[in-house]
Amino acid sequence: MTGTTPPRDIPGHSQIFVVKGCPNLVKLKLVGCEGCFDEVKAIGQCCIMLEELVVVNHRMDDGWLAGISFCQNLKTLRVHSCRIIDGNPGLVEYLGK
Repeated sequence: MTGTTPPRDIPGHSQIFVVKGCPNLVKLKLVGCEGCFDEVKAIGQCCIMLEELVVVNHRMDDGWLAGISFCQNLKTLRVHSCRIIDGNPGLVEYLGK
């Protein structure tokens, strides 16, 4: 996450608590974060105004990418410095949205 304080490691399940308090968040940058489909889905459901998601050097579980389909207002997805984006991107019904 970005801000004026130095980045800190926030476990995936804790990210949900952070984004629940930010429903009008427009841009989110995740650096070195762990997570999975359910956590990315929760970001999309909690941050309904999210337009830009930046993922840098993630440690996400396979299938996280399908959670992006719940970010309904997302206009920009940036993925940087990730060796593997998603080894198993998830169910087709989520990827087609």
